[in-house]
Amino acid sequence: MIDLLHRAVLVWQNADRRALAEYLAQHALGREEEVNAVAQALINVLPQGDRERQLLENYLQGSTDLPDVPRQNRLL
Repeated sequence: MIDLLHRAVLVWQNADRRALAEYLAQHALGREEEVNAVAQALINVLPQGDRERQLLENYLQGSTDLPDVPRQNRLL
């Protein structure tokens, strides 16, 4: 889950909603809420002004209202 979140944050750094939606659809496999919960848990323990916290906060803001993309429902 942490690796998935880390990659999602990196994808989101370009502020491309479609790229983020496609990444989550292919890799989160319906667990987007869990990914967001992990992001929020990390935000809660990181100090104000921390770079990682800022990235996670930006990711959470960007992960709302993503465009619809085809979702992969299985791993293989």
